[in-house]
Amino acid sequence: MHGHTSSPSPTSLPWFWFPVGAVLVATALGGCGGGSSTEVKLDPLCSVPDPGLLDYIDDMEDGDQFILAKDGRVSIWYTYDDMTAGTLNPAPETMFPMEPIPEPRCGTSKRAMRVTGSGFSDWGSGFGFSFRVAMIGGEYVDTPYDATAARGITFWARKGETSVGSVRFGIGDQYSNPAGGHCDKTLTSGPTACYDDFGSTLTLTAAWQRFTFNFGQLGQRSFGLPRPTLDVANVTNVEFGIPAAAPVFDVWIDDIAFFK
Repeated sequence: MHGHTSSPSPTSLPWFWFPVGAVLVATALGGCGGGSSTEVKLDPLCSVPDPGLLDYIDDMEDGDQFILAKDGRVSIWYTYDDMTAGTLNPAPETMFPMEPIPEPRCGTSKRAMRVTGSGFSDWGSGFGFSFRVAMIGGEYVDTPYDATAARGITFWARKGETSVGSVRFGIGDQYSNPAGGHCDKTLTSGPTACYDDFGSTLTLTAAWQRFTFNFGQLGQRSFGLPRPTLDVANVTNVEFGIPAAAPVFDVWIDDIAFFK
């Protein structure tokens, strides 16, 4: 089976995921990232220029589950799995902090999103965030976000020493996300099936790497609703998918940003 069909949509999230004043809380806690740190030996990649002007979606430095509340973006990081007999930490539908990085990355980044686990046997597990969630009809719903001001997306990633290294990065839009109303979430494949987002397979190592993608570089997996390109004017979410039967996974993501 390709892709997941039971990612925790905002309508299924417990009320405490978006408490009253969540936008204000995210705004108050959100920051520009970085900060002073003890001196460390920097990886040569740290000196490579940014791919463009960065618009941080989340730098993780505030330590909370919210993405940065900027330009109408408001949501949280979440995890999901196929509900077979595997383990996943953080568990789905729980509150969790960003993980302290043992040695600050590039001397300044002190926290990152980390997901660990093993053993799911259907389509696997993963984690991600929506760009903009709104209360509609008494439920929290993914709503489209216009990312046309950006050329693409960039982030840093690594794996733990014993982790599998293959992870799929994907960006959902109104045609792959059930909230868009264009696809059928009850189907696992076919020309109207949901979740066939635009993305790329990442090969992670134990060292931090920077991954940078122009939107036009991303492709579908060809199991669901087809279209020629990502609908950048109506993106909905980002997910990092971990394959089924991964004996051990330990995945870190840091400083995810649009670039212009």
